Amino acid sequence: GMAPLPVSINISPRQFNQPDLASNIGAALRRHGLDPALLEIEITENCLARDRKKFLHTLAEMRALGLRLSIDDFGSGYSNMDYLKSMHFSSLKIDRAFIASIEEGGKPRALYRALISLAHNLSLVVVAEGVETQRQVDFLCDIGCDLIQGYHFSMPLRAVEFAALRTGQTL
Repeated sequence: GMAPLPVSINISPRQFNQPDLASNIGAALRRHGLDPALLEIEITENCLARDRKKFLHTLAEMRALGLRLSIDDFGSGYSNMDYLKSMHFSSLKIDRAFIASIEEGGKPRALYRALISLAHNLSLVVVAEGVETQRQVDFLCDIGCDLIQGYHFSMPLRAVEFAALRTGQTL
């Protein structure tokens, strides 16, 4: 009874290298009558470092389906800026290990400001993962982070608990 929500799904390097990944995702979307624009595929930097030609081909197939694509755990792997400018991702998810260093102040905070500015200049939505404190939330909001996720807001929930949280009901 709720309005459709966008959903993000992580794809492992092993899954990403499966033949016909995009066509299998497309078939599942059609079978369940789901709008591809509501599905975001999160791809870790480890996927990016493998066979570039195959990687680009699979990304193009996914984009043709109408899926949104995100670089997940950015900053935990290769962090090649070429991926940001040439791969047509819709969002950038900053790894939670990076987020923890916000509490330190100084250079890590300057790095976040620069990273968010760069991502926004490339028309990317920035998502901070693993946020656990109000101080982290305040800083990320102050510097223009688009979306924030983590235990600060909620531990993982069962579907019924999530529905209650979303609709403001109590269980």
